[in-house]
Amino acid sequence: VGAMINVVLVHDAWHGAWSWKGVIELLEDAGESRGIGRIIAPDLPGHGHRLFDEIRRITQDHYVNAVVTPVQVNRLTDVVLVGHGFAGTFLPQVALELGDVVRRVVFIAGLLPPEGKEAYDTLSFPMKLLVQRNRPIENGVTLPRFVFRRMLCNHLSKSQTEELLSRLAPDPYLPWRVPISRQSFVGRFPTTYLALTHDRLIPLGDQRLYCRSLEASEVVDVDGGHEILLSDPAKISQLLLESV
Repeated sequence: VGAMINVVLVHDAWHGAWSWKGVIELLEDAGESRGIGRIIAPDLPGHGHRLFDEIRRITQDHYVNAVVTPVQVNRLTDVVLVGHGFAGTFLPQVALELGDVVRRVVFIAGLLPPEGKEAYDTLSFPMKLLVQRNRPIENGVTLPRFVFRRMLCNHLSKSQTEELLSRLAPDPYLPWRVPISRQSFVGRFPTTYLALTHDRLIPLGDQRLYCRSLEASEVVDVDGGHEILLSDPAKISQLLLESV
């Protein structure tokens, strides 16, 4: 029997650890019989239970520390890092800080701007206008409800849509404005990219480009929209079990 796998789940922009609830329950059910040890899903600063953090002061380093710290405090090894959407922008940095304890890095429709670009640069011009209208430095990066509904809620039921829209929160601005570098990450860790074929927020063509920049060792097309954690947690938990 190999070592137990410890899974760290990192949520997307605007979300919180709550978005992993269905996946966590299924991984816990699989439990020891599938070699799953600890499952950690931190709320990033400014999200979920940490919503009241001073949003304008939150940086990408705060995000990285929020993921690295529980792994180090619990002295976890054989860690599988899993990031959804925006988490892709800083997951490579988390992996590099944790080093040899990382067994695999999994991106679910991970946002991976080109080398030297910012996450903000990946927004279309109309999206940037919508973000800027809301004074993002003070109020965070957010989009109108109708845009979130269109981008995120395909494949969700009416009740799932309403619940999601009621829970999304503005994202701290500074992490969107960090030039990204992945040079020391690429090729160092086994990497899986789960490409969501019906994603409207991060279109499949963009995901394909991100895969190539990662030189991902495993690429899996998954039939689903951006909110697959909510619409089909069973599919994601199964793919995670298979990838470890």
